[in-house]
Amino acid sequence: MVARTIFDGSSVSGAPTGARAIVFSDKKASSIRLYDATNNMVISEITNITNLTPTLMTFPTLANISTSASIWEVQCKSNDKFYFNSVDVNFHEE
Repeated sequence: MVARTIFDGSSVSGAPTGARAIVFSDKKASSIRLYDATNNMVISEITNITNLTPTLMTFPTLANISTSASIWEVQCKSNDKFYFNSVDVNFHEE
């Protein structure tokens, strides 16, 4: 876990329409995911990240969105060096 945030729930904030992350890895395939720690559910995950320079990557479809407040985590997995800069969760159509 590299970051946490509070999500108010879709009944308060509306459902997020997408998410992006700035990431890069040192040659080995890495992954990053958004995880609902309150409800133990994966929201979305980007796998097989092998880009060697900072890259804006879009998460696949967001799922398991809680209607009530929950703690969201950004989780990263790598067998080598992995760099995470930021995650942007959108609540509007792009």
